[in-house]
Amino acid sequence: MNDLTKDEILKISELSYLDLTEEEINKLQKELSDIIRYFTLLNNIDTKNTEVTGHTTQAKSVMRDDEARTPLNIEKVINNAPQTDGKFIKVPRVLE
Repeated sequence: MNDLTKDEILKISELSYLDLTEEEINKLQKELSDIIRYFTLLNNIDTKNTEVTGHTTQAKSVMRDDEARTPLNIEKVINNAPQTDGKFIKVPRVLE
């Protein structure tokens, strides 16, 4: 695999809507070429006898099963909320 050309970097930057300086173009040309070279190296590794894995550990999901339950009593919920407006719970504004 040859290194990426300056024209290829410019095309990538155009497709990504990036306005790159000459220094950034040179840096990306080297870094992206190195990444592609590394993936090419990984692609050539023989994995025919490698067992497929979904996870590298034997971790199990700690989430409970999704089961239908009786909803909470709305009056109890409202009585425990710090601020309410009728049957609604007031929360701090997130967006201005």
